[in-house]
Amino acid sequence: MNLALHRLKTKIAVEVRYPYETVEEVKFKFPGTKGRLSTTNKAFPLFVAQTLDIIAGAKGQVKPAADAFGVTSSAMVRLLFSEKSVVTSVQKIREANGLRPLKSR
Repeated sequence: MNLALHRLKTKIAVEVRYPYETVEEVKFKFPGTKGRLSTTNKAFPLFVAQTLDIIAGAKGQVKPAADAFGVTSSAMVRLLFSEKSVVTSVQKIREANGLRPLKSR
């Protein structure tokens, strides 16, 4: 995939939110393996969009997003920290909901 297009898709995924109202029932197939996903993977932008929408719907909580993809919370935090713009967006969502910032693991 063209690098510029991939970056654009990631930027859109980070900036546009459609929060889920009911996050408990959301389930997605994790596009990586063993809790890992490269930021260059073509599925990364969609993963980011879905993850951030779940986190926004869960008022900043990461666990519902981890559960939706079938990964551990620590694996999800590691994935969020793999791209600066993603973790910045998560921190803004958490701050808006009165939660403390996530710490890198």
